[in-house]
Amino acid sequence: MMPTEAVPSTAGEQVENLSHAVARRRIGPYRTALAQVWTLLEAGPGIDPGKCGAAIREAARLAGLLGEPAASALRRRWEREHHRETGRCPRCGERGELHAEGDDSGHLIPAQSPGGRAA
Repeated sequence: MMPTEAVPSTAGEQVENLSHAVARRRIGPYRTALAQVWTLLEAGPGIDPGKCGAAIREAARLAGLLGEPAASALRRRWEREHHRETGRCPRCGERGELHAEGDDSGHLIPAQSPGGRAA
C-alpha cells in the first residue's frame, strides 16, 4: 500500500510544499513580474500601454503556473511589503493607503491581512 501525501489546507502550506526547484523557476519570476507591473503603474499616465499590458499578461501567466490560492497569497504578501517599503499602493501606484483587494470604488481603504487586521 502506498502512503498518501497530505493535502495542504492553506495557501501558505501549498507555497511551502513547492519544491526548491519549482520555487526558483516560478516564484522568483512571478515576484519580478509583479514588481515590474507596480513600477510601471508608479510611472503614471505616461507609460506605454503595450509595455504595461505585456507586463500584466506575464504576471498573469506566471500566476497561472503557480496556481491558486498560492499565487494570490504570495501577491498579497508582496503587495504589503511593497507598500511598507515604498509608501505606494501597488494596485494603483499612488502614495497613501493600500487599496483592499476587489475595491474598484476608488476609495482608499486598508487592505486586510490574513488575520483580519489592517495591513
